[in-house]
Amino acid sequence: MAVEHEILNQTDLIFLNGRIDARSAPGVNEEIGKILDAGKNKMLINFKGLEYISSAGLRVLITVAKKTKALGKDLVLCSLDEKIYEVFDISGFTAIFKIFETQEDALAALEA
Repeated sequence: MAVEHEILNQTDLIFLNGRIDARSAPGVNEEIGKILDAGKNKMLINFKGLEYISSAGLRVLITVAKKTKALGKDLVLCSLDEKIYEVFDISGFTAIFKIFETQEDALAALEA
């Protein structure tokens, strides 16, 4: 599992690559947490490179959502493939997160 980070204007761009499961979730949580603590006012998590997410990965995202809200930051997600989106839909996460098809759409929403 790889977490890549870039900054575009006032937005932290996070790219998830590989699998988030019980083994990798703690490291992903730690890496995103560090970015949140030192980061910008807006965060976009791009799932284009994510192949799989388990319940442990979903817990990481809930933690990220709670922390961004507590810090007064905006959070959006994008580029979920069909399988990942289905996991989000079944678990009710589509009602919790702002999810966009493309990174461009997600960035535009953050700027609005």
